[in-house]
Amino acid sequence: PSITKVHTSQPGRQVTSSPTKAPSTSSPNNSSFTNSPSAIPSITNVQSSQPGRQVTSSPTKAPSTSSPNNNSFTNSPSAIPSITNVQTSQPGRQVTSSPTNNPSGDQKSFGPSMAPTLCDDQTIFSREQILLNIVNEVSKDEDLRNNETHQYHAFNWLIHSKTLSLCPFDEIEVLQRYTLAVLYFATNGDEWTNCARYPSNTSCQNGERFLSEKNVCDWNGINCDDNINLNEIKLRENNLNGTIPNELFSLSSLKELNLGASYYLRGTIPSNIGKALKLEKLDLDNNMLTGTIPNSISNLKHLRELDLDFNYLTGTLPREITKLPHLRFLAAGDNSFSPSSLPNSINNGSKLYTLALQESNYEGNIPESFTHLRKRMVELDLSLNRLSGTIDIFDNYNHLRYLNLYRNNFTGSLPSLTRNIGMEYLFLDENKFSGSIPSDIGNLVHTKYLYFSNNTFTGSIPTELGQLTNLKYLTFHGNQLSGSMPEEICQIESLKALTADCGLVSCSCCTMCF
Repeated sequence: PSITKVHTSQPGRQVTSSPTKAPSTSSPNNSSFTNSPSAIPSITNVQSSQPGRQVTSSPTKAPSTSSPNNNSFTNSPSAIPSITNVQTSQPGRQVTSSPTNNPSGDQKSFGPSMAPTLCDDQTIFSREQILLNIVNEVSKDEDLRNNETHQYHAFNWLIHSKTLSLCPFDEIEVLQRYTLAVLYFATNGDEWTNCARYPSNTSCQNGERFLSEKNVCDWNGINCDDNINLNEIKLRENNLNGTIPNELFSLSSLKELNLGASYYLRGTIPSNIGKALKLEKLDLDNNMLTGTIPNSISNLKHLRELDLDFNYLTGTLPREITKLPHLRFLAAGDNSFSPSSLPNSINNGSKLYTLALQESNYEGNIPESFTHLRKRMVELDLSLNRLSGTIDIFDNYNHLRYLNLYRNNFTGSLPSLTRNIGMEYLFLDENKFSGSIPSDIGNLVHTKYLYFSNNTFTGSIPTELGQLTNLKYLTFHGNQLSGSMPEEICQIESLKALTADCGLVSCSCCTMCF
């Protein structure tokens, strides 16, 4: 995945609707350039200031630690008080005819599109006790008996819906079904955008509804392996509102968890996340998560992608995360971290190609450990921090396509950057760079966005920049440049915005003068 996030905290940014992280190549509608930072075009779907991103009264109940009056189970089906609003068999309930994610396997007696096995040889009491023993492996007994918890509601659903009754000897299926039910109740599933349990609430085009009688592998956003072990939960942009339950990370086969862009997930990242040892992708961006990042994430040796962007996380980024041997994508910007230096723990074996640490209170120089990123790094966003010193380290990078250093305190002259022949987005604005603009930047022929504005550059504008025939946005204002705007630049047909201090630089083709 690609982050390519440009000046995301600025008003007026255009945001794409795609849940992917690939940069948008469409041209902005407004080609005029103003003195406002909002003139910078949008590249991705991530926004840092979400309309309506306010904490609302939670429709779910916070788990209580108090015990109910009756904490013993009996041989009656109502031993655990029933939930009056839970109906598993509703008149007119339609089931989609084309469930997705149909893995094949020969170790089960039922396929993922069939209902779990019914157990006719079990009494109500014995079955309930067996189910209780199984779910006690992942949930506390007091939570299961407290009718104010999500665990209670999930277990009550599990044991009281006859169409959902499953053989308690199928422990994996029990745990998977129970755990997803806990997630549903913990995040106000009845208000999800897609595939809530009741057809009257939401549409469901891909897969079965949550809490349906089908195998969980058929539920929307759920994928399983050939042995019907749950390995992917992908519920991005589905209006999850609540907290992340601990039970999720007891799913031993889980490889991907994507709850990003829900906007109303709150609370902390569970500390037991380190138990999900097979996890490869974790996406929790654009939510309201608080607290610190658990150190146990460093146990996830198979983790390849970690996206915690745009939350309210505090503390600092655990240094051990950058040492994860397979980590390629790390985005943890736009949080409320304490002031700190950039991680100096990146080693020579790092596979990182995307690193986004924008607007997160980083200060000081770029550490030497960043030299280990020179052979792989494609996208680097360090914007909106208080970083200082020179950026000579990037002269040795080979594959940068996106470099965002906007609004820091970097000084000194610019390195040539010519090894990064694929550079498309280069944001150097609002720093303290000095000296002349290197003419060999004209060799970065794929560049589309090039921002030199609001520094202390001197001298004339190099005519070689006219070789950048893919340029869309080029800014020079807020410097001490002189002379005339080269005609070669004025003739770039793709150019939508060109700025300069027209009192110092003669420019007949500028779209905006300062």
